[in-house]
Amino acid sequence: MQKYEYHIQLQAYDPKIGGIEQDIHTLNLLGNEGWELICVSGPINEGEHHGVAWHYFFRRPLAPGQKNPVLEG
Repeated sequence: MQKYEYHIQLQAYDPKIGGIEQDIHTLNLLGNEGWELICVSGPINEGEHHGVAWHYFFRRPLAPGQKNPVLEG
């Protein structure tokens, strides 16, 4: 059975400035580190001064016998 570690990335940006470039950068960076995007939740309004936020949910496989670094550090 394959085991995974998981990562949640909160990506917020000011809608007046934009944010697609920031989203692409996040996806490319985490993809290069072996993370697979499995779900996106958003946009969530974070208020007048914080714009909107998206939650990106990632996973990546653990090597056989590797401990989960978050739970078993």
